[in-house]
Order: sequence, then C-alpha cells, then structure tokens
Amino acid sequence: MKSGDTLEINIHLSEQTRGRICAGYDPKEPELKDRKDAKVISPIREAQAKMTRDRIVEAAFQAFSVKGYQATSATEIASAAGASRATFYLHFATKAEIILDVIDRNQPELFQRYIFLAAQCCETEADICNWLIGTIERWKSEELHYQAMEQAVASEPKVAQRWMESITEAAALVTRQLCPTSSAECLKDNHLAVLALMIQFERVMFFTVVGGLLDAKSFCSVLAAQWWAVLSRIRG
Repeated sequence: MKSGDTLEINIHLSEQTRGRICAGYDPKEPELKDRKDAKVISPIREAQAKMTRDRIVEAAFQAFSVKGYQATSATEIASAAGASRATFYLHFATKAEIILDVIDRNQPELFQRYIFLAAQCCETEADICNWLIGTIERWKSEELHYQAMEQAVASEPKVAQRWMESITEAAALVTRQLCPTSSAECLKDNHLAVLALMIQFERVMFFTVVGGLLDAKSFCSVLAAQWWAVLSRIRG
C-alpha cells in the first residue's frame, strides 16, 4: 500500500470518528447495540438480589423461631436459605440488619394504621376498641417476625433505637392529625401522651400475638377507655 493511501485511510477514519472520540468514545469498544446494556441487565439483577434477600429474611425468622434470636448464627441462617455464608454477608452485615430490614418494611403500614386511627377511628370509644382489636389481628399473621423483633429489641441497641424512632414518629403523626394548630409546647405534651399509649399497646400486642397469653378483646376494651380519654382531650 502506498503511503498516500495510508494517509487517506487515516484521515477518513479520523473524520468518521472525530466527534465520538472527542465525546469519550473508544473505537476499540463495540457499538452499544453489540453489547449488553447495563440499564437492561440492572433490573434483572436487582430482582434476583431482592429474591435472595427475601429468602434470607424468611429463613432467618424460621431459624429464630426454633433457636431464638440470640442463639441463631449467620451460618445457620444462610444454610436455611440455601445460600452461602458469603451470600448472607453480601446482603446483611449482621443478623440485626435483618430485623432492621423488617422494621423498615413494616413502617409504612404502621404509619398508615395510626393515621387512619386519628382520622377516622377515634370518634367513639367503641371505634378505638375495634381499631385496637383489628391491629392485633393484623399482626397475628406476623407472629414469627414479631417474636424475633421483641428478642432483638432486648439485645440489640440499634434495633431498639430504630423501633423507638419508628413508634415515636407514628405518635407524632397521630398528634399532628388530631391537633394541627396547637402550640409547640402543647404538641410536645400531647405527643408524649400518645407515645405512652403506643408503648403500652405494644406490650399488650406482644403478650397477645406471641403465645396468646392475654385475651385481646378484654384488654382492648380497657385500653380503649384509656385511649379515648387521651385522644378526646387532645382533639378538644
């Protein structure tokens, strides 16, 4: 090939690719249509990762129900999920993070339930009683989760903190719904009153949902009277 021909080809290539090279294009890389687009692969990988994560979470709660939260190891959880120990740690740094994951998943429903209480279920004491009973019945289907969360709250400071943050925010939502125009000082006092009711109700749910040690209707009737006294005062 003559030198002039070589120069002509080089000039041609330069003109064809100059814009793409200036934009960071590497002519050695294949065209986008010839390689798998990361944006196409990403949702598939995310779905697979979520399935694995969900499988680990459910296996963990099954294991917790047999041996208890503290006695169950990450290796046992991974084995029950049909995964390796490395896979477990790819998704969770500690088993406490499994509990935190479930708290975060349940938080939107928790908030919605309490907002619904404040907006539509506190006109009468009977309304509140029905809401309390309905909430207990809802969490009975989550008995394994609830039992493990209670154990983790007792032994894991960061789980206890997250649980308290969640229920504190729920109490704030109820308080603002009931008295949106109250002063800051009044909101603070009312928030503490609602938070105390919620913490009390959590104890009743634990003994009712985990082990069936209390009669839900009887205790909810007593609780409803207490809730009615506080919520009706806040509403004014």
